[in-house]
Amino acid sequence: MKTLRIPLALLIGVTAVAVATAGPFTPGNLVIYRVGDGTLDLTNRGNVVFLDEYTTNGTLVQSIMLPTNAAGTQYPLIASGTATSEGLITRSTDGRFLVFAGYGTNLTSGLALAGTAATDVPRVVGRADALGNLDTTTALTNFSSANNPRSVASDNGVNLWVGGGAGGVAYTTLGGTAVTTVSTTPVSNIRQVAIYGGQLYLSTASGSAVRIGAVGTGLPTSGPVTTTSLPGLPTSGGGPYAFVLLNLTGGPNLDTLYVADETFNAIVKYSLVGGSWVGNGSIAATAVRGLTAAVAIGGGATNVHLYGTTGGAGALGGGSLYAANDTAGHNAPPSVTNVTVIATAAPRTAFRGIAFAPIGAVTPPQITGLELVGNNVRVTWTTSGGTTNYVQAVSTPTGSLVPSGFADISGPIPIPGSGPVLTNYVEVDARTNQPARYYRIRVAP
Repeated sequence: MKTLRIPLALLIGVTAVAVATAGPFTPGNLVIYRVGDGTLDLTNRGNVVFLDEYTTNGTLVQSIMLPTNAAGTQYPLIASGTATSEGLITRSTDGRFLVFAGYGTNLTSGLALAGTAATDVPRVVGRADALGNLDTTTALTNFSSANNPRSVASDNGVNLWVGGGAGGVAYTTLGGTAVTTVSTTPVSNIRQVAIYGGQLYLSTASGSAVRIGAVGTGLPTSGPVTTTSLPGLPTSGGGPYAFVLLNLTGGPNLDTLYVADETFNAIVKYSLVGGSWVGNGSIAATAVRGLTAAVAIGGGATNVHLYGTTGGAGALGGGSLYAANDTAGHNAPPSVTNVTVIATAAPRTAFRGIAFAPIGAVTPPQITGLELVGNNVRVTWTTSGGTTNYVQAVSTPTGSLVPSGFADISGPIPIPGSGPVLTNYVEVDARTNQPARYYRIRVAP
């Protein structure tokens, strides 16, 4: 069986600052929210923001600058150069957009940004698509006023959930000017908002009721709803920022959680066991805040490729892009104890959040072959690069004309590069006691 892996080259280097005309992102690459242009000191009065695209071995591909002045309906989007809690970035769950937050003013305002009223300095949601096109039309006048805008989550690039230092979790849509409050109970000071498995989640270091929690049920667009701590997780202590929820067992639930914890200087791992989350240990990563992951399961191996970021708070900034590959799987201590630094921020710049690059329209997968290998069946298909595929199957009794009840038989299979890509999966013992076997491919971003 072909095992798909994301290559990890263990390279350490200093990244030069580059500014380039926006070009298409490459599926499978990483995008870092970076503040600072490498010339001016970082300050709480604001610095320019870039989206830096990196390969997974730490090579800088391009830097896309966010606007620093208004143009038509587009607002500027800058960030505090010294606020390490800002700049968390996520990819929409349809895979097509990156979403993130900043301040809608220019670099000459002279204002300490986090202390400004949102009616004076709107909190702006930025969106980037697979071609590198930017949208900064969403300027919110009642979100995180007198505090830091930190993160945005979306399912489709239009519905937007925001979180910051004040106001809890709130909802708006692309181009909106105001938010609807969704949840301030039990916390209103939010770090990361993110969507996994159709559920909205958050992280916080505020209070003593939740650290990682589910916001209501599904994707609520109004409130009030209550945020509930994931069962078994600590509800106090630590300093969680970004987090990822994964399915490593192929079961019906998200079962593995990694949390970037600044206080513990580690990526902390948890597993869902018997309905409760249990700690599995951690991977040392100094002051880690940003986090994303890709999973490759095949050939009896589970590879969770983790990428994290940290960035400085002083005038000279700094920061690191981390990489680690955990092969231990569900409910086991991580197979590695430390991350590897694969890129570093140049002086007078600082890394913030990280996400995988957005992808364009997805080409439907096409099964090109079924091959018997003893009692095994090899399924071969073409699919779009930059997606995650799952092989599904169903056994239908002889005489049935329409197969139904398809279910995943593989774990997530990340497809590298850009489509079309030819790949395959082997179902072991598929012929055993199966009167008929039907296959299809499910695609997720």
